[in-house]
Amino acid sequence: MWLSVVAHIFACFVVFMKNQSLTLLWSPLVIDIWKRCYAWLNLLVVLPASVLGHFCQHSLLFDDRVAQARWKFVWCGISWVLWNNKNCMVFRGKSFNKQNIPHEILFHTWTWIKNFDALFSYSFVRWCVDPGASIRG
Repeated sequence: MWLSVVAHIFACFVVFMKNQSLTLLWSPLVIDIWKRCYAWLNLLVVLPASVLGHFCQHSLLFDDRVAQARWKFVWCGISWVLWNNKNCMVFRGKSFNKQNIPHEILFHTWTWIKNFDALFSYSFVRWCVDPGASIRG
């Protein structure tokens, strides 16, 4: 059942992201953050030029449906944290803290996966040490 919830969340999020500025995904600062997150799985990637292409590439990294769904949560978590930080810069005058972003991503993605995936039993500490292993199960 949670996979259908996940599919709905991602469909809404992709539509939302299509309306956002591509600088959210493709600025040099942000590309570095995406690459750090892909490094959790020991992956080197070339990022596509479109949000939908990026999401599709991101979501097809696993054969296992559970791992795919978890990794989609990571994509949404990364996108949400970046978008939220961009809004804080624009509307609250806060600075973009590149050092805190990975920690925010780890926290939010772990929280979302933990709440939506009953089979996900990894502690936050274990998740922070090796998110890739936690995603693979």
